Amino acid sequence: MPRTSRVIATGIAAAAVLLASSLASAADAPRWLVDASRRPGAAIDRDAEAVVLHDEEHVTVQSDGRVIRKRTYAVRVLTKGGARAATMSEVYRTGSGEVRNLKAWLLGDGTVSELGKNQTVDAALADNDVYNEVRVRAISATDEATPGMVFGGESEKVESTVFAQIEWWLQSRWPVREVRRTLTLPQGWQARTVTLNRAPLTAVVEKNTHTWTIRELSAPIEEPAGPPDSSMIPRLAVTYFGTPRSDAAFDSWESVGRWLAALQDPQAQTSPALSTRARELTTSAGTDLERIRAIGAYVQQVQYISIQTGLGRGGGYKPHAAAEVLEKNYGDCKDKANLMRALLAALNIPSFLVSAYAGDPGYVREEWPSPQQFNHAIIAVPVASGTALPAVATDGDLLFFDPTDRFTPLGQLPLTLQDSLALVVSPSGSRLRRLPSTTAGAHTRNRTIVGTLGPDGLLSMDVRSSMSGHIATRERALHGSLPNNGYARRMEAEVRLRLTGAATTLGPVTDDAERNRFDVPARVQARPFAGGLQGGLLFLPVPVPLTDALPILRPGLRLTAVVLNPRDEQDRFELALPAGVTVDELPSPQTLETPFGRFDVRWTAEGQRLVRVLSLRVNRSLVPPADYASVRTFVDRFLDAEKQPAVLRRR
Repeated sequence: MPRTSRVIATGIAAAAVLLASSLASAADAPRWLVDASRRPGAAIDRDAEAVVLHDEEHVTVQSDGRVIRKRTYAVRVLTKGGARAATMSEVYRTGSGEVRNLKAWLLGDGTVSELGKNQTVDAALADNDVYNEVRVRAISATDEATPGMVFGGESEKVESTVFAQIEWWLQSRWPVREVRRTLTLPQGWQARTVTLNRAPLTAVVEKNTHTWTIRELSAPIEEPAGPPDSSMIPRLAVTYFGTPRSDAAFDSWESVGRWLAALQDPQAQTSPALSTRARELTTSAGTDLERIRAIGAYVQQVQYISIQTGLGRGGGYKPHAAAEVLEKNYGDCKDKANLMRALLAALNIPSFLVSAYAGDPGYVREEWPSPQQFNHAIIAVPVASGTALPAVATDGDLLFFDPTDRFTPLGQLPLTLQDSLALVVSPSGSRLRRLPSTTAGAHTRNRTIVGTLGPDGLLSMDVRSSMSGHIATRERALHGSLPNNGYARRMEAEVRLRLTGAATTLGPVTDDAERNRFDVPARVQARPFAGGLQGGLLFLPVPVPLTDALPILRPGLRLTAVVLNPRDEQDRFELALPAGVTVDELPSPQTLETPFGRFDVRWTAEGQRLVRVLSLRVNRSLVPPADYASVRTFVDRFLDAEKQPAVLRRR
């Protein structure tokens, strides 16, 4: 699927690293850059590493659909770290566009230096595709720019595209003094705009030219467990159209669906090879749900390889033919979803391709119908009414499944897709749907620690963690990605944060992928009391904390909402004490219940057995800044209660 602005920013940063560091000879700066460099400081500069003084792009649409984009950009570097802002780049497609001009200058101490070829790089935007027509050309002075200098650049590119739409991100990570976007259309054409993440912007219109201007944008706020940039940075989405209207001038989600269906449906044709493979995969399946599960598991194992061509003509949304993907045994997300659709069709099981956005449930906005809001493809399969699976939408009995995610089984959806808007593509009536979401009870970790404390101070423990939902998915993926005992070494490192010198032996892992259960047993031994139990007081915390249960939140004023993901933790610690050792003091019970979560921690002692029982439930929540004090109190009190030790004494 097409890359998003966030991926584009990552590609630009990677390209900038490749740039050399020698400047070309001195030169004259253009007037617009000189004017921008003379702007005095402002309140938004305070505490910033850099400030964008000027950011302007003028897009001219020709009657044949070709687009000319001219941009000018100036930034003042305020700190050493702000030199990262001294970069300008253009993303283009080799098959349908070109960068005609890319120049930059560096102003400082009354001198002007023009950057040359040594500061310019042209590279693939994405490094995880076998082939991708999308490239980035960048020019940078990150090695040369020092505090006080002004970097400026200008560019021009020409492109042809099927889309009569533009999405402008009006900011990146820096504060902006002035940003301007201008659109010039052929005579008689019209433009419709949607402003995201701020009050609607009104264009100044002169004949066939529309101009939007914003001034004094503070830097985007970055806080732990905060919302993604897509929900904070202002964006301007524009759809333009003439007469006759282009098929890609989308005026509704139904029109987006018709356009996608025309690209995708012909690629899902069955073939003898597909029919044969579908029957082979489902030989032992007795129900349609079992057939869907068998085919889904097979497609999950098809190798993920992306080859992106014809992007300017809609190729980023058109899957390869299912028969071709079956033969080659590789494809990207839309290829894999399309292959599954064709295999199901061979068994007379209907299904739909679904366009979605992975990684940010709030990214897709209903008010701007556009396929450019999507970066991922999954599948939806009609199932019998009452099918009780977490990934089944209750309003329509559709089972949603991501065949690209190798670690999330059929019946569940990755947490990164849950509760997001997605388009179920159908030529007869596409619908934007809210994908199913799950509560904390679907994402559990039940852990038991049973141990003994020897008279010589040796602590021996058997630890078993049983996980479900996204906690199991994450652990399964981690286990599969750490070869050569890497998973066991990581677990041992976590234990040693609490127990110095602990030795951890991993037991046989049990993976029930169909139910999304993942069990990990381990044996831990350590000597927390190196001198043995020779008298005095001994402080014993639970030696294996829940290190990732809650985000770490900073004290002070909070400006953005806190994003909490659902989970349910149940933890039981039992320890047999040696003869002659008694419990001197136990922590008081700790309980706190809030709208976004609840925890309870209790210690008990019976004879020579010490027990601590902990429970923690976190609800899917977006906690507003006004309630930050309460969520910080919840986190701090839980972390404090979790680490409170029991006090032991030698009789």
